[in-house]
Amino acid sequence: DATLAATLAQVKAAGVDAIIGPFYGAQIEEACRFGRQNGVRVFIPFTSKVSDVYTNPYVYLLNAPDAEKQKAVYDLYNLAFSGKTRLVVLRTAAGNEAQFAGYMQQQVKAQGGSATAVSATATDAELRAALAPDAPNVLLPDASDQATLDALLPRLLAFTAAHPQYKVSLMGYPDWQAYVVAHQEHFFALDTYIFTNFYYDNYSPAVHHFERNYAQWFHTELMPLYPRMAMLGFDNGLHLMRG
Repeated sequence: DATLAATLAQVKAAGVDAIIGPFYGAQIEEACRFGRQNGVRVFIPFTSKVSDVYTNPYVYLLNAPDAEKQKAVYDLYNLAFSGKTRLVVLRTAAGNEAQFAGYMQQQVKAQGGSATAVSATATDAELRAALAPDAPNVLLPDASDQATLDALLPRLLAFTAAHPQYKVSLMGYPDWQAYVVAHQEHFFALDTYIFTNFYYDNYSPAVHHFERNYAQWFHTELMPLYPRMAMLGFDNGLHLMRG
């Protein structure tokens, strides 16, 4: 709950060019205002809910606001799939991504595309009625949690095996990268697309080079997290230092 005034006075006196932070939401407005008044760039590393980024040229977010991410994903959807593709939102009990799934459905319809929604526990007949029989279909669950995915995959695999005449792809979330070890073959079988603003390609020579260097520098391995925080920090740090 402390004010930043004393710290920011020291920052100003030192002629600092950039601030990384703050961490606490209550201090962000004060730091952003200071950045504008003193020409100091403020790089906010965690929260994406900072409206100043749209009006203050000294404010940078390392995590894009939801509206920007949703638009980017919709643009990627259009690049990956033809205009004849039908988007089918699978409504789940968890529904932690219901807002995003609803946005996708609304945007597809607004642009003259085909989109509908059906319960993830729908019968085979109900699911067949929701799918386009003569065009590709993209299934998008409105939840990203592992429990929902674990329950959904066997259901979809059984459906596609029983009804191979339907062309089906599965669309998923950044969180799903953490479940690849358990579900890689299932993802392949369902022609799965995962959108993400952080991608760890463990087949990349550049990634292996980074991991070796990291182990030499810090005498430990990268933590198996998504995103890989060391890589995210390195990429963002390089971006900042190059101006």
